Amino acid sequence: MSRVLRSVTALAVTLFLAVPASARAAVPDPAAAATPGRVGPVHFPDCDSLQQQIDALQARIDALQEVLSTAIPAQKPGLIKRIGQLEVKLAAQERQLPTCTPST
Repeated sequence: MSRVLRSVTALAVTLFLAVPASARAAVPDPAAAATPGRVGPVHFPDCDSLQQQIDALQARIDALQEVLSTAIPAQKPGLIKRIGQLEVKLAAQERQLPTCTPST
């Protein structure tokens, strides 16, 4: 792995870990839906649309990483930040996969 790629990967991990847990999307807890005081049902997304969202996020991350590999130094911090943001969204979407509702 190139030194630049290792640095970018380390920075992306650091950015991901810097996001507080409270800011990350939580996986719906089916048990919590029955908890007194909880308002509204827990939403379980459709598996197909959730997978499409995951695929789109991954494609965007891949595209930005490609741009990053040839970006000038002034562009790199913004690209790294955006990649980190998308990786947080991707991780949140992937955590929802076990709870999605299969299409019928």
